[in-house]
Amino acid sequence: MGGLAYVLEMASLYYFVHIVRLGSLGAVAISFWVGFCVAFTLQKTLTFKNYDRRPGIVARQLGLYCLLVAFNYGFTLLAVRLLESKMSVFVIRTGVIGIITSWNFVIYRFIFKLPHSYSKS
Repeated sequence: MGGLAYVLEMASLYYFVHIVRLGSLGAVAISFWVGFCVAFTLQKTLTFKNYDRRPGIVARQLGLYCLLVAFNYGFTLLAVRLLESKMSVFVIRTGVIGIITSWNFVIYRFIFKLPHSYSKS
């Protein structure tokens, strides 16, 4: 799932850097959200087989996911800001994705796991 989100994010990053000609920070800021939308949907439905669409459950999951993403977003932009003069934005973003992925998977289990009282019999 992460692979597809990565490919779509990198494609959008390429588009914003090379076609639109945005700076590194702006291009990463936009492409990050492309990856966000794809990753949330795929993690919830395909990786964790969580198809619960009740508004309260989805709101809780999306809220927790957004908190995690806000942290990841800040981490991403900080890394770009600190490293863009030393290496390619594609290398930076790929490295950051690797770091973020390591803690995200553990946290996703908490976000997308339904409490026993909500699980289907």
